[in-house]
Amino acid sequence: MRQRIGLICCLALSMGLLHARQSAESKGLLGTWVVTMAEREGKAAPDLVGHRLTFTAEGFTIRQKDTKLLYQGIYRTSSKVKPPIIDFEHQEMPLKGQLWKGIFTVTGETLRICDNAADPKKERPTEFKTTPGSGYVSLTFKRGKP
Repeated sequence: MRQRIGLICCLALSMGLLHARQSAESKGLLGTWVVTMAEREGKAAPDLVGHRLTFTAEGFTIRQKDTKLLYQGIYRTSSKVKPPIIDFEHQEMPLKGQLWKGIFTVTGETLRICDNAADPKKERPTEFKTTPGSGYVSLTFKRGKP
């Protein structure tokens, strides 16, 4: 009986990972994206331009222009709502356990994300804009090389 339960758990986990990968692939997220425009709480954020966000089937990483690793973890998406949502769950320090909640859109080679990274206590944004005190960061990415 234990073996059967273990097998069922393994199959469920495998199907979940496969679904997550297919979901990410169907949304066109997999790969590396480079920030071309950034805004934080209503002001330009040039310090974020050039950062690289990489999506794999297993998770995400964010690196500075000089390739220094800043953040990593897992992500989840859902297109059941409009705009589609994305969550970044950090699994390494300095933000281990923290969750950024956002929205996203992919159009060709352009990815837009708006999330609550400036203040994770804030609710998920509902549009791609930031205002002073909103706690939101809005980023535009172009597909880059790995």
